[in-house]
Amino acid sequence: MDPQFFATDPLALATIEGARITAEATARSAWVQAGAALGAIVAGALAYFGAVRQVRLQERAHEVRAVAYRFRLSKIVEEYLAQVAAAVSVAKQQLSNFKADRGSVGITSFRVTRPQTLHDENWEVHALLGRRAVVLILIVDDASRRLAELDREIGEDSVRTDAHFKAATLKPTGESASEDDGYRPAKAIVDYVQALDRLQRALADLQQELTRPQGRSWHPLLPWMRGRI
Repeated sequence: MDPQFFATDPLALATIEGARITAEATARSAWVQAGAALGAIVAGALAYFGAVRQVRLQERAHEVRAVAYRFRLSKIVEEYLAQVAAAVSVAKQQLSNFKADRGSVGITSFRVTRPQTLHDENWEVHALLGRRAVVLILIVDDASRRLAELDREIGEDSVRTDAHFKAATLKPTGESASEDDGYRPAKAIVDYVQALDRLQRALADLQQELTRPQGRSWHPLLPWMRGRI
């Protein structure tokens, strides 16, 4: 076909122009779509890194709060432990005297009061300290309740060293626990020393846990980004 035909025929010229416009529009649309896709990718990446940064900031705030509470509670436990240690010293001296001469004297009760911070209603803030600290606080709580029960009975009935608590520890009457010949209640002073000893050990363990160095927590999202966010 003669090329001159396309140069002079209006229909041919219109067809060529239409094809050119369509091609340009298609190319322009492709660039717009590519730009939009790239923009969406960039926006998503920025949102992701922003979220990670926010999580990291919240994690650091949590760590700071936990450290502050750990320090405050360690001071409270330290004071409580000192009071219990003084009571243990007196109770063990009474036990020693009782074993020596079987004398019957009133048990000296310090009525050590458990700090409000260590009570059950603070369980949410206790959770800041980690699982081991929470377990030890529960042990302290149980030991404190046992001691308070004995102190209350001493206050009401003036329990003496050779008497028995109403909630006394039962011990086998035979030489070994396997002998089936009944049980007898422990002497009051023995029970009292055991209750104080248990509380003292629990407080010492808790104090050690609260004052041990704390490592930084591992970030579960982007471990390779630690120090960069």
